[in-house]
Amino acid sequence: MSEILDENFGSQYALQVALQTMKERCQQFQKRLDIAERENASLRVKCYRESSTAMLPATGDNQITELQILTDKVEQLTRIKTQLTHHIFMVANENRQLWKRLSRLTKTNKNLGNHLNKISDALQQHPSTQPLEALSYNMRLDFNLSKNESDQFLVPADLESNETSLEEISLKLINSIKMEKSELEQQYAEMVEMQNTSEINLQNMDYFYPESMNSDCMEQLKQHDTRLSHTKHILLSQQTKLKTIMGKLKTIKKGAMCKSCRDNARKKMCQAGTQFNSDDSLKENGATQTSLIPNSTTLPENMNYTTDGCSEVENKICPMCEMIYGKTINCAEFHEHVLSHFSDEEKSLGCDFEIIQ
Repeated sequence: MSEILDENFGSQYALQVALQTMKERCQQFQKRLDIAERENASLRVKCYRESSTAMLPATGDNQITELQILTDKVEQLTRIKTQLTHHIFMVANENRQLWKRLSRLTKTNKNLGNHLNKISDALQQHPSTQPLEALSYNMRLDFNLSKNESDQFLVPADLESNETSLEEISLKLINSIKMEKSELEQQYAEMVEMQNTSEINLQNMDYFYPESMNSDCMEQLKQHDTRLSHTKHILLSQQTKLKTIMGKLKTIKKGAMCKSCRDNARKKMCQAGTQFNSDDSLKENGATQTSLIPNSTTLPENMNYTTDGCSEVENKICPMCEMIYGKTINCAEFHEHVLSHFSDEEKSLGCDFEIIQ
């Protein structure tokens, strides 16, 4: 409120100065108009006289008098012209001076406003617990001037009676503004010193948080806790999966076979023992005899293993005597070896039984 009152006071004072100058100019123009009207009246009288004399017969003396009258008129007009030009020049100078003074006043007002804003910000940022009577600055008392002081600053109604010019008034204004500015600067320096000193009473100072913020913070903390617990469960499940995978990788690196690979190897070996060429045996012998590998058969230790731990199925094993043949042996030789077992059995059967015709 004090800043608004100060700005209003400065603007009102500037308007009063401008109105007073306009009033002075109007008075001067009125005086000049009166003088010009008198001169016009005198010139009209002279013109009437000259017109009356012109009706008289023209002689040599009359012509001389007319020339003198005209020269006098020209001189008077030139004088009036010079006066008017001088007056215009004076008015232009006054206008320039007034504009300069108004610009200075506006600058000083802005500087004062900036100083006041700085002081108010400093007071808000660093409120003192103890009352500062020595540094308290009542802006209303300074700017709400008394009648006598306002009469001194205000422009008088009659400049002719008081014999004071606008320059004196402007000087008074500038001096008063400088005094106020110096006082404000002193107060600002004192506030800065108080701000820099470490002897400020901080016992009664405390932090304050609104109640609405507490509830919001609790809700946010709960949500954050639930998210952290969820991520914890996910990480634990991933940890268990990784442990199982690492165990399997270690077993594969050691060369051991997993359960599924062992079962597949046994099934393939059983199928290889049972699937032999049954057509040739039926043609030659007329009977079919099959034999299966018992479940108690164990895998040989010399069996080669691949990188995934499974056995090589390409090795040939005899289903009767469980003899292992490598890859180099031909299928024909392996087939003959298997059929040799059946031929021996046929001979033994033929000796024991007689064929009835």
